[in-house]
Amino acid sequence: MTFCILFTSCSYQSIVFCFVRLSMELFSQSALVEWALGNTEQMMRSLDEVFNNANRFEDTLRAAHVKLAYLRMTGNCLAEAFAYGFQILEQLGESFPATPGNEIIVQEMLGTKQLVTGPLNESKLRSLAEMTDSTKKEAMAFLEEMLICSYQSQSIHFPLIACRMVRITLQYGRAMTSCVGKIFLHDILFHVFYYSSVRSNDGYFCLCMLQYRPRISCS
Repeated sequence: MTFCILFTSCSYQSIVFCFVRLSMELFSQSALVEWALGNTEQMMRSLDEVFNNANRFEDTLRAAHVKLAYLRMTGNCLAEAFAYGFQILEQLGESFPATPGNEIIVQEMLGTKQLVTGPLNESKLRSLAEMTDSTKKEAMAFLEEMLICSYQSQSIHFPLIACRMVRITLQYGRAMTSCVGKIFLHDILFHVFYYSSVRSNDGYFCLCMLQYRPRISCS
């Protein structure tokens, strides 16, 4: 009876859409379970079900997170992880140069440092709203994964990714991963430029991000 009422109150297209999304979610969760059990072949088959049958790019993102994490944690697949991660980020509107030169990297780092250590202060940092743009929230999650991947492989993209995470936070608000980008940026600035005077502001920034972290949904 409940199903009949639901069916009559919703369009056929809406019901089909909900079922498809549920199926994609179940396959993504199945891939995680198979990975935990060490059955990577079945994991990849579950992921392929999502990639081959999803109607929207957004419905593949959870499966893409699983695939990227798997590639990153498989020692001989770091190059594939990089290519795949940057491919997803480009579709989310965050592109990076394939082989950035030192001049581009230095300019990005100095520009981001100026944004963080200039007009920003504790009160402004605490007033940052939560990030509501779903695309940017997804981008931040993938950027965090790529940041770790870059750190593991000592990639030249590492500082660019950290800077991008900070810039997105300043423009769109705080997300669960905002403090990660800022902490790594501070580490880069300190070791490259020995710029120790950013420590106080960095502390405020990271504490503010951590303070609100439990209240931010990752959905």
